[in-house]
Amino acid sequence: MSKKHYLTESELRSIIKKVIEEQSYGGYGLEGLQYKFESPNPMEKFNKLNSAMKLVEYKTSRIYFQINQNCDQTCVSDKQDAMRHIAMSAYAATLFNGPIASIFGQIQELKGALRMFFRGSQSNPRFTKFDSNWVMNTNNNNIGLKLAQDYPNRSVDQYIELSKKTVESGNYYNRNNVYMKTGRR
Repeated sequence: MSKKHYLTESELRSIIKKVIEEQSYGGYGLEGLQYKFESPNPMEKFNKLNSAMKLVEYKTSRIYFQINQNCDQTCVSDKQDAMRHIAMSAYAATLFNGPIASIFGQIQELKGALRMFFRGSQSNPRFTKFDSNWVMNTNNNNIGLKLAQDYPNRSVDQYIELSKKTVESGNYYNRNNVYMKTGRR
């Protein structure tokens, strides 16, 4: 029986420092962070993004439970998760810009990792795991940022459809961070 390892404060600080220093920001440099809100009320864009998150969650779950009845639960959840990340990062890039959308994605992953660390789960007791499938989700977010570059200024519904086609073509990462088009990490 293996002994559980609890993260020390020093280890947690090291993880956070690594996240801050090493995350890719979608391949954008920090110069892209100088962002001006063109809208007189920047909260309008945040409200749109929040509404889109709910819509994407609902639509992706319906899509994968309806069309992939011969696909097991792991396959469904990997595809659904990838589709959510791809569609949301593409839409966020349309509302703001690529670097800002990338930062939003990293914030979401940090929030998920903190939630996992403090709440735990059935298979991971509290204070033992600081992860939210960060690498996989960041890779799928980056696919969404590229989608927004290739198909700029689309609606959230259009990005949902584009992300569905993207995932169905194998252009996504699964929970083991395997790129499904090639089968490699």
